[in-house]
Amino acid sequence: ANPNIRTTGNVPQRLKYAYFADIYYRTPTFTTFTGATPMALAAAQADASAMRALGAGGADVSIPLSNGSTPLALAAGLGWTVEQSPVTPEQAVEAVKAALDLGGDINARNNGQRTAMHGAANQGAIPVLQFLAARGADIDAVDEHGWTPLWTAQHAQLGASVLAQPDAMKALRALGAKDIMPPKETALAPAVQAR
Repeated sequence: ANPNIRTTGNVPQRLKYAYFADIYYRTPTFTTFTGATPMALAAAQADASAMRALGAGGADVSIPLSNGSTPLALAAGLGWTVEQSPVTPEQAVEAVKAALDLGGDINARNNGQRTAMHGAANQGAIPVLQFLAARGADIDAVDEHGWTPLWTAQHAQLGASVLAQPDAMKALRALGAKDIMPPKETALAPAVQAR
C-alpha cells in the first residue's frame, strides 16, 4: 500500500470534537484536511506510535496538507481550536518528537505562514512550546497577519470567544519571546473584530 497517498477531499474530525479549524478562521481552507496523508492524520491526533509505524513503512513526514500544514505542525497543535483538542500536551510532545525523528522541519510554515509554535501557543501547550524552543524552533515567527506565537497565546480563539493563555505567555517570555505587536488592522482576533 502507498503510505503517502493523499486525500482528495475533506476528512472531518469526529473523535471527541467535530470542529477542527486553522487558527483565526483566516484562510479559505480552514476547515479542511484535503491533501492529508495517513501521517498527517496520525499527527493531528498525536498518535506517535502510528506515526513511527508509518515512517518505518516509508511514509514521508514532509508532505503537508493542501493548506501547507505539515504533520509536525499538526502534531504540535496547529489547527485545533483552543480547548477543542482531545490531545494532551504530553501526547503532543511525543508526536512532535516522532515527526522530528522522521525528518520533519521544525520551522515549516503553512499557507498562512503559521508554524508549529503558533499551534502550540494557541493551545497553551507549555511542554510543547518548551520542547520546540529547545529544538531550535523560531519563537518569534510572524504569520501573514503579523501574529507571533506570543501574540497568539494572548489571543487564542474559541469560536466567537478569545481566551488568553497567560501561563503560555509567561513560558514564552521566559524562553525569550519578544512582544511584537501586529499591524493595527490585524491585531485583534476575528471574533473581536466582528463586534
